[in-house]
Amino acid sequence: VLAYVAAGPAAVPAAFMFFSGHDSTIGPLANALFQTNQLPWPPYASHIEIELWQAAANHSYYVKTSYNGRDFL
Repeated sequence: VLAYVAAGPAAVPAAFMFFSGHDSTIGPLANALFQTNQLPWPPYASHIEIELWQAAANHSYYVKTSYNGRDFL
């Protein structure tokens, strides 16, 4: 993320990047990202979204994450 912020949008090959995983990778990644061990085994079609946003007011960056549509900041 820091390299992207320093280099700007031209450094990223695409505006949208998609990576696929299996339930055996989605579950541990979700528990690690959201600092919990309480998430159950991922149901079918589970997904994690990781987005880089820039605030309009002060141009600071932040990362937004969600698990199956539930937001975690």
